Amino acid sequence: MLRDSYNRGQKVAVDVLSKYAGGPGSGVKEHNTAPIDFPQSKHVSIGTRKALLDNMYYRKEVVPLSSITAVGQKNLIPEKLKRMVDDPNFKDVLKEKTVDLLRVGEDDYHVIDGHHRVLAAAMLGVNELSAKVRRKSKRTMKTNDRK
Repeated sequence: MLRDSYNRGQKVAVDVLSKYAGGPGSGVKEHNTAPIDFPQSKHVSIGTRKALLDNMYYRKEVVPLSSITAVGQKNLIPEKLKRMVDDPNFKDVLKEKTVDLLRVGEDDYHVIDGHHRVLAAAMLGVNELSAKVRRKSKRTMKTNDRK
């Protein structure tokens, strides 16, 4: 499901190359981002990411890409995604740099942090990712359900 959805993302990344895109805090605005065409998580949002990442309890796991069913970020930076996909060493980077996921079901993970890496991995045909997996808890659900 993720790979099929993000094969369309390749076109977005190529079409928006002329737009400038920076990292967090760089003043990225709507004019240099593109929407992520994938289900939005009801458990993860930009406003709740910090609380989820501050949760000390995580377990390192290798997660099948097919089990990632939702994202917590509405937009992506096409230039950043293209740089990752074009980097010949990117698959090695994925082995070292984990993504952060929230496990909300048996084989149901939502992206907390690492959206661009997850999308690039899908575009490159990667089948599984190293991840720091946090579990849904009553405390995190109360925080997320307030929105």
